[in-house]
Amino acid sequence: LKGCTFESASGILEIDSSKLEPQILIVEAKSKYNISKDRSYLDPSKLYTIVDETIREFDIDIHHRNNLNLIFETLIAETKAGQFSYTKAAKKYKNFGIAQMKLTNAEFLKRYIKTVSKHDYHILMNLRNNDKSEEWNLMNNIRYSIALCLIHYYQRDKNISKKAHCLEQRAKIWKKHYNTIKGKGTPEKYILRVQNFAKEQLNVNL
Repeated sequence: LKGCTFESASGILEIDSSKLEPQILIVEAKSKYNISKDRSYLDPSKLYTIVDETIREFDIDIHHRNNLNLIFETLIAETKAGQFSYTKAAKKYKNFGIAQMKLTNAEFLKRYIKTVSKHDYHILMNLRNNDKSEEWNLMNNIRYSIALCLIHYYQRDKNISKKAHCLEQRAKIWKKHYNTIKGKGTPEKYILRVQNFAKEQLNVNL
C-alpha cells in the first residue's frame, strides 16, 4: 500500500489518504451511510480514511492521530475491521456492527454528547440515518458507529487520546475502557490481532 507508513518507535500506523487510488473516493460517494451490504469499506485504506474523515469533525477529537489509530485498531480488534460476520454477536451478545456497540450504550452516548457539546451532537445526528432504527444504524452505518466509538472513549476518559500514543498503550486502553473486565479480550490479543491485520492486509510488520 503506497500510502502506508509505520513509525516503529511509537507503534503508529498511518495511511496517507492523499496517495490512495482515486477510485476509492468514487466508491465512497455511492453510499451516504456506507451500508455494509456492498462491503466496499473493507478495503483497509478506505476504512482508515473513513475513520479519519469522520472523527476530525468533532470538537472532542483533541489528539487526532492518536484517536485515529485507537479507533481504527478498535475496529480491527472487534470485527477485523468489518470482515467478521456481525450476525452471531448480534444474536448472542447483543453487540451490533463494526464497532460491536450495544444499543443501551449507543443511546447513552447520544444523551451524553448532547450535554457535552451541541456541536458534536449535531454532527453525530447528521451522520445517523433517522429514518432507520438504532440497531440498523449500528449494523449498517459505518460513520455513525465510528463517531460513537470516539464518544465512548472520550466519555470514559477525557484525556484518553493523549495516552493513546503507541500500540501497547492503546491495547491497555481498549481492554480497560472498551472490552472491559467482563470481556474475554486481553491487551496481548489486541496487539496480536492488530499486528496480524497489518501484516496480512497492509503488508506492514509492527
